[in-house]
Amino acid sequence: MKNGYFQLVSRDDDYGLLLYPPQDGGAKVSLLQVKSYLKDYKIPYVEQGLSSFLQLHTEGFLPLGKGPCPSIPEIYLLDISKDRMEAVATFYPPSETGKRMSLGDFLLDLQYKQIVTGIQTKELHYHFETEGEFSTPFCVAKGRPAQEGKNGYISYTFDPNPKPTPQVLEDGTVDYFHISTIQQCKAGQCLAEIVPEVPGTPGSDIFGKPLLPKAVKSPCLKVEKNTQLSADEKQLLSMVDGHVSMQKGKI
Repeated sequence: MKNGYFQLVSRDDDYGLLLYPPQDGGAKVSLLQVKSYLKDYKIPYVEQGLSSFLQLHTEGFLPLGKGPCPSIPEIYLLDISKDRMEAVATFYPPSETGKRMSLGDFLLDLQYKQIVTGIQTKELHYHFETEGEFSTPFCVAKGRPAQEGKNGYISYTFDPNPKPTPQVLEDGTVDYFHISTIQQCKAGQCLAEIVPEVPGTPGSDIFGKPLLPKAVKSPCLKVEKNTQLSADEKQLLSMVDGHVSMQKGKI
């Protein structure tokens, strides 16, 4: 898909606009776009004739004046998103007697505007090393969002909220009369352990301003009755043989 675009060119003794129609469903050249361009470079035009000309579906030429074609270099408009995470450029071709902008000059412009993060070099190389992608906005710089981390949590080796289950007897039958929630444990057995937090990764907007992820939380194990912490304090161990349960948030 290519948007339509226009260029100032010479035809015999006249200069004027050469219109390139859109391709594959691209957008037509807008009247506002052309009027703004012509006003910026003090090129006279008749609005009614200009409006009718822009409705063409094929390539066409609209005379604007007599004499040599004005020399106008390739220019661009830059739109920066409100969150400062994206810069989108729309390039306009040089006039027939004007010069194309170089990639180096454009990068210097971005640097002057203090846009330093996420320069889209692949897309820019394509534009500047080919005939160019004109009147079609494309991203030239993209910020890096912060990657959020994950809170640490406590993982239990027993079921903190067991449901009463019937016992399966040796012969394979199920005893529905003796239903239990008792969970056995042995001395030295790990009852709970800390799954550590995963820190987030900072990002940056296109101006290099850091974007910090939210702080992550690290849990801690509490020593309860007949329990002790491992040497690294990352596991809660049983000190006795018996059964284990969770009551009011305590093991």
